[in-house]
Amino acid sequence: APHGIYYSGSNGLIEDNEFYGMTGPSGYGVQFHNNTSGLVNNNVFRGNIARNNLSGLYCCRGVGNQIYNNVFYNNNNTGFWSAGEFSERRIFNNTIYGNGIGIRFDTRAPTNFRNNIIYGNTTNVVADRCGSAITASHNLCGTSHALCQHGINSSIVGNPLFVNPTATPPNFHLQATSPAIDIGEALPEV
Repeated sequence: APHGIYYSGSNGLIEDNEFYGMTGPSGYGVQFHNNTSGLVNNNVFRGNIARNNLSGLYCCRGVGNQIYNNVFYNNNNTGFWSAGEFSERRIFNNTIYGNGIGIRFDTRAPTNFRNNIIYGNTTNVVADRCGSAITASHNLCGTSHALCQHGINSSIVGNPLFVNPTATPPNFHLQATSPAIDIGEALPEV
């Protein structure tokens, strides 16, 4: 199957699911896109796991989508790909590990990117055509990037010290000495 879910609506909730095994040429665990209007607005994607797909989540075009409290791991291409215009996306509290590209931004639309852990990916962050559209803070990244620099906007670069991310299933809880503990900010949206 090409996608776990191809979602083209608005005002929806995708919650507490596990998407895996979508490895075809366009194998997304979940794709937010609408070929007719192009807009997929005001949706919430939370508490999900997207693993072992070509890409975990592809979110393209739409206003007010929220992506939070998810785990994206071991996806061959991209854990999470945020693309398209007209966005105002809110991307909070996600764990992104062991993917080809952890998170890819390909958008000039306003995006809030906060309280995420992006670590252990071949490339942690890619930002194409973004300009100043992305507001990033309180993230932990495995490598420095313009959207995740140590000491800038309360973000840090380092190892989050997961308990055992290579176990089956992985354990993404944080060890007691993790630098990610208490670096997040309180967000009323989540």
